[in-house]
Formats: sequence, C-alpha cells, structure tokens
Amino acid sequence: QRVILELLARERLQERTWTLGRTAVGSAIEWNVNPRTQLRTQFRLEGRQLIKVDTGTLIPGEPWTEIVQIDNPSLPSPFRLQDSLSFLAVFDNRDNIQLSTNGITSSVKAEWSPNLFQTKQGSTSKSVQFLKAQATISGHFPIGGIILHTSAAGSHGWAYAGGILPLED
Repeated sequence: QRVILELLARERLQERTWTLGRTAVGSAIEWNVNPRTQLRTQFRLEGRQLIKVDTGTLIPGEPWTEIVQIDNPSLPSPFRLQDSLSFLAVFDNRDNIQLSTNGITSSVKAEWSPNLFQTKQGSTSKSVQFLKAQATISGHFPIGGIILHTSAAGSHGWAYAGGILPLED
C-alpha cells in the first residue's frame, strides 16, 4: 500500500480547437493486490483555465460558455474549480512490462465529480457534477518474427441535474 500526494502546476492540455491549463492538488492510495493487479483511489481538486478556444466547439449550457462569453471571448479565462474522486483498476499479464512480446493489459476507471465546491449561478468558477467511465485494453501478440500490438479504449460521461460535461471531460 502506498500513499501518494500530488501537485500539478500549469499543465497544458491541447486539442485542435482548444488549449487548457490545469493546476491541481490531490492524494491517492495504491494497493498492489498481486504482481499483476493494482488498485488506486484518488481525490483531486483542479483549477482549470481555458487558454485558447474555437468558440464554435462550445456547447450552449456548458460551464465555459458562461465564463468566456461566446460572443466576445475573454481569454485566457478565469480559473474554474473541478473536483473528482476516482477509482482505477489495472490488470497486467504481459511477459515484460518494459519490452512486452506477449500478453494483455487492461484497465477500468470510474470518476465521480461530487461538485463539493458548488458555486452560485453566474460565478466564474462554475463546476459540474458528473460521472465518467473509461476502459482500455492493449495486447502484444507474437506473429512469426514480429510482435503485433493492438489496443482499444472507450469512455462515456454523464452530467447530473441537466448539466453538460465540460469541453475537456
């Protein structure tokens, strides 16, 4: 069992139509159930700032539309708080974690934003209550003299109370 404290300072996430800055604090507990299975639970509080955005990608009603004002965007935006509690399970049966030639690794993650820092309507720090689920699988398969690596991933998110997931989630 390990306790992890994390501090994230000014990380940048960049997509084709937007750039986001994040600063966060968090803590996690990890358990190695066995050599092939790891579990992790984590709480995180992030300050998110929209640095650049193509306003056509914003959906009316999502948190950023109130903060940056689509008609006349003011960027970079003020910071918006977002909290989350997550659970991650990783299953790894590869023959070697650094130079895999055979085996499969998979993970499932559930993330819940309880919206502990609920803000008043019209605030520049609007957070959203949501639930997200993610799953990944990756395999290494020897075929003759080569190793075939394949992977797949999927995720889905639900916003509560008629809300809309933020652009970055």
